[in-house]
Amino acid sequence: MNSELASPFSPRFVSWRHTSGRWLLILLILLAFARLTWQLETKNLWWDESLSLQRAESDWIDLLAGRIAIDDGIYQRPTVDQHPFGYFVLLRLFVYLAGQSEFVLRFPSVMVSTLLLPGLWVLARFFARRGVLPGQTAPLALFLAAGSPFYLWYGQEARMYTLVALLAVISSYLLLRWAKESKPHTRCLRLIAYCGVTLAFVLSHYFAAFLLPVHALVLVGGVRSRRKLAFLLVGTGLLVVVGMIGTAAWFMLRRPYSGINFVSLPFSILLPDLLNAYSLGLSVNIEQVWWLDLVFGVLALLGGLWAIRRNGWQERGWLIPALVVTPILLLVLVSQIQPAYMNARHLSVISGFFLLTVAGGIGLVWQRNWVAGGLLCLLLMVGMGFSTRNYFTLPEYSKDDFAGLGDVLRQKMMPGDVLLLNPPHMLRLFRYYLPVDTISSIQSEGGSVHWWGVPTANGWAENERMLTELTSNYRRAWLVTSQMFPFADPEQQIEGWLESRAMRIREQSFYSPNSILKMDLFLLGGAVTHAMPSDTLLVQADFGDAIGLRGYRVGRPLWPGAVIPVTYYWRGLRPLDQHYKYIARLESLPAALAAVPIHPTEREFYDGFLPSIWWTPDSLIVEESEIGALPASFDEEVMLSLQLYSVTTLEKLPVVASETGAIRTDGDSLKLPFPLLSPEFSAPPKN
Repeated sequence: MNSELASPFSPRFVSWRHTSGRWLLILLILLAFARLTWQLETKNLWWDESLSLQRAESDWIDLLAGRIAIDDGIYQRPTVDQHPFGYFVLLRLFVYLAGQSEFVLRFPSVMVSTLLLPGLWVLARFFARRGVLPGQTAPLALFLAAGSPFYLWYGQEARMYTLVALLAVISSYLLLRWAKESKPHTRCLRLIAYCGVTLAFVLSHYFAAFLLPVHALVLVGGVRSRRKLAFLLVGTGLLVVVGMIGTAAWFMLRRPYSGINFVSLPFSILLPDLLNAYSLGLSVNIEQVWWLDLVFGVLALLGGLWAIRRNGWQERGWLIPALVVTPILLLVLVSQIQPAYMNARHLSVISGFFLLTVAGGIGLVWQRNWVAGGLLCLLLMVGMGFSTRNYFTLPEYSKDDFAGLGDVLRQKMMPGDVLLLNPPHMLRLFRYYLPVDTISSIQSEGGSVHWWGVPTANGWAENERMLTELTSNYRRAWLVTSQMFPFADPEQQIEGWLESRAMRIREQSFYSPNSILKMDLFLLGGAVTHAMPSDTLLVQADFGDAIGLRGYRVGRPLWPGAVIPVTYYWRGLRPLDQHYKYIARLESLPAALAAVPIHPTEREFYDGFLPSIWWTPDSLIVEESEIGALPASFDEEVMLSLQLYSVTTLEKLPVVASETGAIRTDGDSLKLPFPLLSPEFSAPPKN
């Protein structure tokens, strides 16, 4: 670099810094966008995101009014959402134009999280040019925002929190530009722009009201004449807006269940929670990284105090810390009347200003010693990188595995099944990942499957009546339970009723980092019978002197890709003192299925829920089982191979007698004719 470029006062140096700053801004925007879109669809939606979808796909009147219907398949109960409509209008446009995939639903949050970088850039440059913040603040704020774990977490979530953070920054910047403008026409346009953005801000989250007192001070200070009148008008307008927001919030909180998850925290818990959220995010253990949170906090305090000391009231240096502190103090004040805190996401209005003060603190150190400033910046970036790695790689920072649960149901459901969804408040999330809509379509065509949301809204007597009817209309009941919303059935009455009147034949838990997600399958009507239906294929086959097979029935798969239903009729030939398993596989398959893996069934009777040691001799045990899963329709006959063996010794039982089928030369395999039947419904299930 020559001497002219090296001089910080030369035109070439100023031009070089301006150009390099723009390239840095563009580069970090692209990096932030790439990080936000990386694995955007990997995590399942959670309940709050499904509420966003439910509001976005509702009609305009319901969207604006915040009405959400709780549907249990029998009754609909109207409720009102706790958030205003601003964000959902934006989301509705994306859903209308591009669909309802996880990527589309989360892309508005990606977009506004990316726009936070240029928003903080211009706000930081505004203060830096007036000496309120060090000159290095703008690029440092870019680095912090681009690597922010908080903006990553909520930038990949279909909620309004990053939009609120962006609108807080933009509205504050527009207000400051208005206060500094001298040309009347431009001043008027900037005031109009500020009012428009602030309106969108207030309509996106009620906590936007916590910034309005700070903005009111800037408005009053920015009036050049008749300041007393301005103070009166601004104060009156502020009271009206805050009153409207407070009334709306009060109305929401009077609704059933509204506000039950809000808490009132002391400063000793609230401040560390906010500090950790806006520095290292939710994807760290706060007990392990508290020291690094303190580094963020000290730098933020340093940047805020220096802004006040440097320029006092004249250049509004007080504004930066006021934008951080005032919403916290007002939240604490409101919480004395009504608990109003749930999570740091609801105070995301201050997140951008917090990063601005941190960047100012680093910039101040940088001015004194660029090596120390660089090391501080590197330390914070390593901490945020550690949190980012956790977010993408550690399962505890993932979401509940509703997609995996839906895959099991699509494969395992059979004709004669009913699906019970607990709680019905999460129906839109269940519908997104589980074959609920497909079941509704099948039932409308006369299929013998159904779903209900449980418990229904009309009290326990109605629930008990409905559950009692299941035993006469359906053979099996799948109960899906999520405790993400734990208030509908806190005592698990539905599961208790089924346990007392039906037999559990399957249970499976699915990953859930903070609650419970599980699926139970119940046999309705019992597992012992005295007679076999007329369409049973009769068999007289004994496996050693232990177990006999007296018949089997083959059913139709529910849809392509679902298992083939098989009902076995077993009989214990004597009191059994061992657990036995059986292996069932299809053989002599047609050429079209030769390359398709059709998995055999190997399990204890009813997966161990009705083991052979519980059988009474000569009782006819009816077992609802399955085998394979066909990718398409086939109407052909193949062969079923059955083997039984001891769980303890692994010794196979010989087939000692059989009047049906054939015994293979190994002596322990029974081969029976097995008709492949086309699925009841040809349309594959869709979300």
